[in-house]
Amino acid sequence: MGFIGPMPVDEFLNEFMSPHSEPAPQVGDGLEDAGSKEDAFINAVARYGLCPYLELVNTSSDNKDPKHSKPNISMFNRENIIAAGAVQHPLDETEAIHARQRLQTPSSPKKKGSRKAAHDLRMCFPILEMPIQCMLEDDSNDPFTDTGFADTDDSDDEADFLRDTSDADRNLERMTQHLSTQLSAQFRSYSFSILLFPNAYRFIRWDRAGAVVTRHRSLGRDGQYLAEFLWRFNHMSPEQRGWDTTVCAPNRTEAALARTFFESNDVRQHLASIGGDTDVSLTTLHKFHVHDEHTNADHYFVAPPALWSSLAPTGRSTSGYLAYDLQEHRLVYLKDTWRADVPDIQPEGVTYRLLHMHEVPYIAGLVCSGDVADQRTRTQEFKAKPWAIGKMQMVLHIHYRVVLDTIGRPLKTAKSSREICVSIRHAIESHWIAYSKAGILHRDISGGNILITKSKNGVGYEGLLIDWELCKSVSPKAPRRDWRTGTWQFLAAEILMEPRTPHKLRHDLESFFYVLLYHVLRYCRNPLPTLESDMEKVFDSSRWNEQLGTDTGGADKRGVFLGTTFRGKELYPRLRPPIAQLIHQFRSQFWMIYVDEWTPGFSEEACAAYMTFLSSSEGVMDIFDRHLKECDWPADDAGRDNLAKTTKKHSQDRSSMSESLVQSRTKRVRLS
Repeated sequence: MGFIGPMPVDEFLNEFMSPHSEPAPQVGDGLEDAGSKEDAFINAVARYGLCPYLELVNTSSDNKDPKHSKPNISMFNRENIIAAGAVQHPLDETEAIHARQRLQTPSSPKKKGSRKAAHDLRMCFPILEMPIQCMLEDDSNDPFTDTGFADTDDSDDEADFLRDTSDADRNLERMTQHLSTQLSAQFRSYSFSILLFPNAYRFIRWDRAGAVVTRHRSLGRDGQYLAEFLWRFNHMSPEQRGWDTTVCAPNRTEAALARTFFESNDVRQHLASIGGDTDVSLTTLHKFHVHDEHTNADHYFVAPPALWSSLAPTGRSTSGYLAYDLQEHRLVYLKDTWRADVPDIQPEGVTYRLLHMHEVPYIAGLVCSGDVADQRTRTQEFKAKPWAIGKMQMVLHIHYRVVLDTIGRPLKTAKSSREICVSIRHAIESHWIAYSKAGILHRDISGGNILITKSKNGVGYEGLLIDWELCKSVSPKAPRRDWRTGTWQFLAAEILMEPRTPHKLRHDLESFFYVLLYHVLRYCRNPLPTLESDMEKVFDSSRWNEQLGTDTGGADKRGVFLGTTFRGKELYPRLRPPIAQLIHQFRSQFWMIYVDEWTPGFSEEACAAYMTFLSSSEGVMDIFDRHLKECDWPADDAGRDNLAKTTKKHSQDRSSMSESLVQSRTKRVRLS
């Protein structure tokens, strides 16, 4: 997460908050002591009538468990609370959406019962309008520092906007967690929050590129700015507050059609055939709008809650849905994401059209795709402002949806090692045809991006290569970025060791090897005594490189090819011959690339020959084909998780390193 600041408060209001036709109430220095306690702030806001349509709730008593931390003060729209009544559980998302649809024209709140209803709600992230975090003890634990900023001088490029203390880190982490939870529980393009101190405050605007933070301002001397902020926020429409209005509740007819469709035997059988859950939760339904970028046609889909979602507050923040196509009455896969708007990455729907034009096999069919209204990040616009402390490298992200007609199951659900290998073999072919015919390099080969689906002839299964959103043209004229792309566990060792290494075909082939090794080790029978520690070293280890300003790794992956990790004499006897031989031959193609020049057997000529071999995927496909022809493949040696006891620790990270395109996996980022 990147933070830009300290932005002048008046500039923040002008950039992000539409003024109301009526002026805000004058507060003078009346807010001077409002930051001393949660109730003091809530009472002051009510006394001056700053938020007549909003309800501020003291949720500080819910902070006992840090894992379920709530904001000190939670702001709700009174319409949502009135619609909910005095409930004892969080408002479900359908009820919240229906309530939000009634917010276009604010009405006077009911005086009786509304506060009790708010307190009964306690904390409901699906309808939270804005969190307010109070630092009641001292503003010395402010996560941000204005040091280095001067009204007349440019900011110091070496200064750090984040305060480097453990208490400040903890407060920043808690505040970021609240926003992450809010964004994951709602359909939003951005959000606001307030950081409140005993005698001061900051405003923050969050989006998928990062956050803009204002200067530290006095509650007494500068209290009118806070009054203006609350007054404007109170009168802003849901869309102006950041709600994504392209998602709504389906009407009764649409909801009934979707429920009937998902409950039909044909759909349940289809979901069962791909290893999916046949009991889809239909309590909550959402209606999505997609405006196709190619045909300009409008498409509508009804979907239950997401199959999976990224919890990252910044970056692509992707969610995937099984959806009912209201026009074509069919089952589709809807991907909701925030694409990076950089010169060498084109929208994924555009890529799919290009792939189909070149008849690339083993890919999903495209239904429609397009940007979502005008929802774009704005944080990156302010990174070069004179008041911005330090250097932050950010890019524009654009809200985007792509809908596909093919639904597969994860590679980890394979029932045998042969099924894993066949699926990877198909993905390699898809990858190679895309590279050799369409001029596209995928660059995000991972376990999550290879699926298994029913073959087109209805007999057996086949692999499916998905997530083409980070692919790049291999044209010499294509611009080159200086940051890596891919999923950490499966990135080539060379790229992990040297992050600015140009991404080439051989790096993706190496990623295919890691996908194979990872899934065989984790999901096939192999009683390796040190499996957990070895997998953590190879697939997850990293260290911070201060000089490069990012994480580096890959030494243990290099060790896989040099025989120091997962040594053949220990691994191969524990596997059936076909898979052991395939892994060995695939693995041996990278030895010459990573071995030291003085190692016996190394020569420039031999290294060049291996490089030539890895400049095409045909040799690798041939390795798979030869071993897949063997007859003694077991039929059921997969389908288990050898790390089941540590699944959370070792789970594959669906988000790639570009999830926050220029940020490392550590919280603090210092890029030169």
